[in-house]
Amino acid sequence: MKRRIVAVFMSCMLTVGLMTGCTMGPSGQGETKETEITEATEKTTEDGGSQKIGLIYPALNSEFLAAQAKGVTDLLEAEGHTVELVSSDNDSAKELQQLETFASMGMDRIMIFPIGASAGEVGTTLQKQRDQGVHITVVGNRVTDGTFDCELLIDYQECGESTAKMAADWIEKTFPDAEDGGIKVGLIVTTASTESKTQSEALYKVEEYTSKAKVVETYDYPFGENVSKIQDSVEIMLENNPDLKVLLTYSELQAITANETIMTRSEIDKSEFGIFGSGSSQSICKLIKDSTEDKTVIRGSNSYGRIESMVGAILGRVELDENNIYYESVENVTAENVDDFIEE
Repeated sequence: MKRRIVAVFMSCMLTVGLMTGCTMGPSGQGETKETEITEATEKTTEDGGSQKIGLIYPALNSEFLAAQAKGVTDLLEAEGHTVELVSSDNDSAKELQQLETFASMGMDRIMIFPIGASAGEVGTTLQKQRDQGVHITVVGNRVTDGTFDCELLIDYQECGESTAKMAADWIEKTFPDAEDGGIKVGLIVTTASTESKTQSEALYKVEEYTSKAKVVETYDYPFGENVSKIQDSVEIMLENNPDLKVLLTYSELQAITANETIMTRSEIDKSEFGIFGSGSSQSICKLIKDSTEDKTVIRGSNSYGRIESMVGAILGRVELDENNIYYESVENVTAENVDDFIEE
């Protein structure tokens, strides 16, 4: 069965600039509780009737986020709701202004991907609006408890570990005779928020999952970094480590950018190079599929941020835990199952 996925984000990730944090998640929590979405056929909100809904995305300049925003908007409008979609452009001051503007417009519901660094300040604003009767849905980064009606998260630790585990499995399969520490690995990460730092630090676990992996170089970029700088970092890694075999990235945008650089290098044996990211846009899924013929070197990524989950959270159709949180699962996307994620 085909999964309806968001086309990551963004991407960021994708990816919220380079995504605000993989899309959603707690930072280093223990086990999370996966809850269920209520009847998808339900056509009214918990309050009933058509409502005005404001959506604040951190960026719309990536495939992942742009496609997700469109999918969420389309589903809400199909149910008769009026939707206003805006982007904060990764600007915390603009984000706060947009929240105030939505409140003045009489929005019944607001969904926001808060920027990690401003989460506390956003929480104060959200509390004020919630006190005025606005239903608040928060996606991605944690804000102050009690300032939202629903918070939609993934486990960032799990997300990073998922990427690291896919890379380790590929290393074991591709280099069965490699010595301990014999496969050089580079990392491209984003540690600008608590959530993105948690996910990025989990990438180092590739060394735990296979003794053959050795992380030799790491580059850390903020959200929304220019892709040319990411390309430069890949070039420098290759200059310093001509025998580099693997790249792990925080977002799918970083992965796609790195792939473009690697594919231009004729001296690299593409069958022995692997890139692993996070996010499940149509672009990265098709690149993963093409990697089976070494037309690309992106071997794996992960999927989260289902449109149905987003709409369910906005309309109060997901079952929450005692803290008003809904945790969404993370799924690996590899050559073995990528067809399930590609929309025809």
